[in-house]
Amino acid sequence: MLVLALTPYALMASVPDVIQASLNGNEVYRLRIVNTSLGAVQISTDKGASWMLIGRVLIPATGTAPGGNETGGTVLRTSPYGSAINLGGGRILRILPDTRAKQHSPANLYLNVPYTAALVKDFLPPPGSKVLWSKLIQELPKPLPPGYTPHDGDVLTLIAEQSAIPHSRIEAYAKDAARYYQAQALARLRATGRKPVTGTLTVTARLAKDEHPFSVSFLVDGETRGIMNQAPFTMSWDTRTWEDGEHLLEVDALDEHGHVTSRSKTLVVIQNRVSE
Repeated sequence: MLVLALTPYALMASVPDVIQASLNGNEVYRLRIVNTSLGAVQISTDKGASWMLIGRVLIPATGTAPGGNETGGTVLRTSPYGSAINLGGGRILRILPDTRAKQHSPANLYLNVPYTAALVKDFLPPPGSKVLWSKLIQELPKPLPPGYTPHDGDVLTLIAEQSAIPHSRIEAYAKDAARYYQAQALARLRATGRKPVTGTLTVTARLAKDEHPFSVSFLVDGETRGIMNQAPFTMSWDTRTWEDGEHLLEVDALDEHGHVTSRSKTLVVIQNRVSE
């Protein structure tokens, strides 16, 4: 059995100029969107030092649509019904709320919250806001490359640098939005007949009879917590070391080249602490 030893992610000593400019500028808040099914949508009001979950991706974007101008990397427009991201080269990506009348375009990234949710109503950044990109959530975001097309798992970071609302009120709104989302997540869980998880769990990969992976990886919120290359493929997960609330648990079967051959995702709600 091979277990991956994890160490805390260290911030690079040399920060790219565009990132440093935003850190030293008038940033009000930033959104981070993981472009994959059930990917986290988080908000930070302290320039990325900490994050709060306020939504998830329902349907990720896999392509682009005509629109925008030649210079990309900014929010093109924002309305009560979503945002358009200017990717450059006359192409856009749309960020849209959940709706019954979904238009299944590869350029549409659908959120799992309605247009009345704070994420859509209050926190989609205004036109002109910077849009950055990374392949992994642990990486520092960087400018969108020329010809960028969204892929599964890409991380988009939208930075809002203007607001008529005092920063203290923005922080309070963001915390309220996070609390409301977690309350809704718990309600959705209970509506399915499931219960929150507590304590230490054993996570097991249940494979098809004809499936013989080289290894199996276990991820929590996109971070690898363990890799096994021998059956039984199980991981012990102490939920008490994680914050209460909704988390994404993922199990990937990998071939000898590290490519994913099958994947299973499930949302769990941790509830170890009694609410006051």
